[in-house]
Amino acid sequence: MLRTIGHFARSRCGNIAIMTALLMPMFMVLIGVIFETGMALANYSVSYQIERDACNRATKPTRTMTPDDAVRRSTVLDLFDAMVASAGQKVTSRDATVNWLNLDMTATFTYNTAFVTMLGIPKITYTIDYKCAGIPPYPRDGAVVLDTNFVKPDGSSIPMKYGCWGIYKYNEIGWDAGSGPGTEIQDWRPGCFGSLPATQYPSTYVLELDSDEAVDSNSSITKVFELHPGRYEFSVWYNGRITDTASNIIGVYLQQRRPVVAPEVNLFRLSDGTQKWILFKRTVTVGQYSVYNLTIKAEGTDDTYGGLIYAFNVVYVDTQ
Repeated sequence: MLRTIGHFARSRCGNIAIMTALLMPMFMVLIGVIFETGMALANYSVSYQIERDACNRATKPTRTMTPDDAVRRSTVLDLFDAMVASAGQKVTSRDATVNWLNLDMTATFTYNTAFVTMLGIPKITYTIDYKCAGIPPYPRDGAVVLDTNFVKPDGSSIPMKYGCWGIYKYNEIGWDAGSGPGTEIQDWRPGCFGSLPATQYPSTYVLELDSDEAVDSNSSITKVFELHPGRYEFSVWYNGRITDTASNIIGVYLQQRRPVVAPEVNLFRLSDGTQKWILFKRTVTVGQYSVYNLTIKAEGTDDTYGGLIYAFNVVYVDTQ
């Protein structure tokens, strides 16, 4: 009987060994498939995050400060390509359709397999579609959304070319467009020009748009910025500089750019001959989120003696 039991045990061990040998490749393949599936899902997750982040970071006007859909489409695709290269992803095609505040993006990715190649699956191809829409977050109540605290585009102070003043192109003072020979910036620090109004404004820079040029000295500057629905207070200190009011005229205009270009709206027509600082204010209610042009123009006699403006501010008051 003991001999029979020993024979049975040896036979069973042999069967187990044979079964293990037969099943081991299947177990290895199963483990490989499970591992490959995990790697593919991780790769898919990275692909999805890239497409989502490219959409959200590069398409909203607050990120690019441009209302042009073609430019914003190029921006999102450039960012997407950079993120794909950084993550080591493989993309066979990608496209984006931008329609103001809406973006539809699609991209086809390829993942090269490692373990399931032996099963005749050398790669996995998948397409991800992503949509993003909506306006950027609202500013807080009382936030300054635009001012004339003029600095260079890198945020550094503007050096005065002639001691207390200088003439600058619009892009030298951080604005987006302009016309004429340039903007005259005067530094009204003590010992230069005169006294500024008593305010908490951090800058001593005063703006004159009929700059000190021989002819055709009237100029303008334009800033592109966004406005959310709500109430805004536009305020500016103005000084007529000379008694000739026809020489001192400055116009301030607001123009909506999207979804359609609207006519310019005149916010201020500044003109005075008292040679004193006067504060002008206006409350504007905005009903639609958009990107806007804010333009300040010299509109008086072209004689190098224009009006002066100081501490121009746009403040978000509250929602409607």
